[in-house]
This record gives sequence, structure tokens and C-alpha cells, in this order.
Amino acid sequence: MFLKKIVKIYLPFLFVELLSLPLWNNISFKKIFLDFTLIKPVSSFAWYMNYLMVCYILFYCVMIAKERKRLTDKNVLGLFLFLFVVWFVLESTILVNPDIPILKSRQMLSFVFGIYLAMKKIKNIPLNIGIVNIVIGIGMMVTTQIPTVKSLSFISYNLLSLGTVFPLAIGGVSITNRCKHLFKNKLLIFISIISYELYLIHQYSIYIFMEVSGIKAVVIFLSITIIFACLLYQISNVVSKKIIK
Repeated sequence: MFLKKIVKIYLPFLFVELLSLPLWNNISFKKIFLDFTLIKPVSSFAWYMNYLMVCYILFYCVMIAKERKRLTDKNVLGLFLFLFVVWFVLESTILVNPDIPILKSRQMLSFVFGIYLAMKKIKNIPLNIGIVNIVIGIGMMVTTQIPTVKSLSFISYNLLSLGTVFPLAIGGVSITNRCKHLFKNKLLIFISIISYELYLIHQYSIYIFMEVSGIKAVVIFLSITIIFACLLYQISNVVSKKIIK
């Protein structure tokens, strides 16, 4: 399962990066190596792949510890929280990226929250709690854009940024559980299936068509992005099945 998750994340990313090489400036072996290993990705969106990789690695390590040490659910959640706190501190100090200091840090509680929901088998969150959290999340997003706040140290700013995505995640779970009928729409199901590939492709589509404007450009952009996302999804699936048998 762990290998399958890693392959599902990394393989589409690798294909996109290989195809995008002609668009790079000053290509070098070092640059390619740092990009493909996610140490220093060329693409601005690749921070997300790095984040997912670390999440799955931590998840795998904790599950191994749970099995070998027979940890209780409470201990597992505590271990997850501890590891993510350590990761948060590292991302806010030693490993901080000045260009995007909060992108990974502000996501971290959301992953632990997802694990908590799964372990406790919580399917519904009261709507009033969801709405309150959405208000908090939006309020914190506004707060973190105040110049004085943005001038704080990275770790202080990142601590505040935890109050953006996490409350919105709670609100999102609360609302979507009450709108399940909307997600039975075939178009939405199709988009959800290729959503990761769309994420990988869209930036390069924007780069290619950024000089074009008007409705025609939007139609071309959407068409090309969706077509390539579908192709990427199919190719990745075929290759991943051969890797994981």
C-alpha cells in the first residue's frame, strides 16, 4: 500500500517534469537531480508533492511502529502529532523556504485531522461547528495578509497560518457531508479522478498560453489541460500497474 501511494504520487510528477524539460532555463544535471528528487523542485507547485511524500513516509513509519509496538489509537495519534510538530518546526526554521514559507507548514494539522477522523470513524461534523471554523479560517487568512503580521519571524507567522487551512478543512468536511448528492454528478466525479493530474499539468498550460487572451484562450487552455491530464492519468495507471504487481 505504501509503495502504491508513493508511485501514484511520484510517477505522474516525473512524467510531467520530463516533458517540461524544454521549458526550463539553464538545464543542468544538478538541477534535474534536485528537481526529480523533490529536494529543490523547479516547478513552484512541486512543494505539494514534497509535502505528500513526507506525509506518506511518516504515516508508513507510524503504522509500522503501531504494528510492532502494539500502540493504541491514542498513542498513534500522539505520535503523529509529535512528528508533525517536529516537521513543522524544521520547516519553519532550518528548512524554511523564504519564497513560500507557509505553504507546507499551514497544511500539517489537516493531515493529522484526517487521520483522526479516519481512526475515530467520524463521518459528520455539526454544521454550526463547520460554519464557525470557516469564519475563523477566513479571518485568519485576512490576518496573515496584514503587513505587520507578515513581518513576523517565520515560525510565528507559520503558527498563525495553522489557523487558516485547518479550520477551513473542518468546515469543508462539515458542509460536504451535507451535500453528498452534488458529488454524484458525473462531471464532478470525472474531474475528481484526474484532479491530481490537472494540478500537475495546469501550471505548464498557463505558461504556454499566458500570452493569449480572451474566451478562445480559456477554451484552449481548459481543453489542452484536460486532455493532457487524462493522458497522464492513463499512462501513469498503466505504468504503475506494471511496477506494482
